[in-house]
Amino acid sequence: MLIMLAPSLRAPNPVTGASGQRASAADDPLAGAGAAAAVSSAPRPQHPMGTLRVPALGLDAVYYSGLHRTTLERGPGHWPGTPLPGGPGNAVMSGHRTAATAPFAGLDLLAAGDEVRVTTGGVEIVYHVFETLIVDAEAYVDVVLAQPAGPADRVLTLFACHPKGSTAQRIVVRARASG
Repeated sequence: MLIMLAPSLRAPNPVTGASGQRASAADDPLAGAGAAAAVSSAPRPQHPMGTLRVPALGLDAVYYSGLHRTTLERGPGHWPGTPLPGGPGNAVMSGHRTAATAPFAGLDLLAAGDEVRVTTGGVEIVYHVFETLIVDAEAYVDVVLAQPAGPADRVLTLFACHPKGSTAQRIVVRARASG
């Protein structure tokens, strides 16, 4: 009998990370009510991936690979294992609202139709906000990692703790790529 193991198509488990060990709340800036969002409890090099611009918020920031607290102290982080911005599927980014550079401080001010511009590999992708949700900390992982219905759909999900200064909930903003 031959058994083949295929790699998972789902992003790394944010509660246990790639190592299988649960990230501690001290290592996880998005932890709250038992949920942990750090992909790993061990710091990783912060690799710049591109820029994130949200004109309605005056945001113009470099974003990095990973969600570890040391990454998010520098700026928004891209959830490893989710598509790169511009690719089919749901690219996921997180950022602080009150700590460090607080790039997502005004995430709750975005409205349907607002532009989100992401540059990756020298290519700019323009997204338009279509949905904002507030979810409990225990439920946010499934919400932010949800893939769009159409296999060619290109979605960007931005999320952060909510309300400001609390880890009880998450604000989740989804935007769809134009064209």
